[in-house]
Amino acid sequence: MIMLSNYFFGPFKAKAERENVTFVEDFYLDEDFVNLYNMALQNDRYDDLQLIQSNVSFEDSILEIGSGAGRIFNVLAEEGYMNYGMEPSDEMNKHILPDYQHRIFNLKIQEIKNLQDKGLRFTKILIPATTVSLFTHQEFEQFLFDAKGILEDGGKIIFDFIHPLQLHAVNGKVSVIQDGRDHKFYLANYLHGHTFTLNVFLQSEEECKLSYSVKNVYTLEFVKEVCEKRDYDLRTIFEDEAFMMLELTKNG
Repeated sequence: MIMLSNYFFGPFKAKAERENVTFVEDFYLDEDFVNLYNMALQNDRYDDLQLIQSNVSFEDSILEIGSGAGRIFNVLAEEGYMNYGMEPSDEMNKHILPDYQHRIFNLKIQEIKNLQDKGLRFTKILIPATTVSLFTHQEFEQFLFDAKGILEDGGKIIFDFIHPLQLHAVNGKVSVIQDGRDHKFYLANYLHGHTFTLNVFLQSEEECKLSYSVKNVYTLEFVKEVCEKRDYDLRTIFEDEAFMMLELTKNG
């Protein structure tokens, strides 16, 4: 049984003790919370989809890790890119457009070698929507090693993460987002060393739901270090006070 008190902080801790609140154990399997996450990523100053489109071509063979509900995947597929997705959640895969569901591999990042066994090779690997923060630093370093088996020579990995300065700036501060369905979301990040925990509370006339997601803090210094160890060249595609998007190029 999950000890909720270990994952909820500030005003969210009290909500976890209320009887009329439904606890959602897997944040990324709940449609309301997935829609919230996509809304939270919409930023006038940071358009990750546009940045990705500017750094891929129609000649690329693209693998998106964590294709999720298809926010990026469906757009690229409809525009004619040769893209594939890797997503372990069957629930998420239901949101992929039917014509392209055969391009989704039901695998976790730790199982990426299965694609090498299939003889698949890619010129670009995408990890959008700050998905990389779900991977521990050890998992990410192992991924860089394993990815060389499916990346073409000179192939690139493109991913983004929340800037650590932004995490410190918003630490413990509650934000409110309202959608068009009378859903009001309260959310906040709480830093704990090299990890941070997202707390989310949904309030509507029909129900109240609570969930969390534990993530890992990424820094440019860390990525530089693992690039040197795993022999990748590093380029910054975008940086502001909130987000960073990086491109790693395979050497050798």
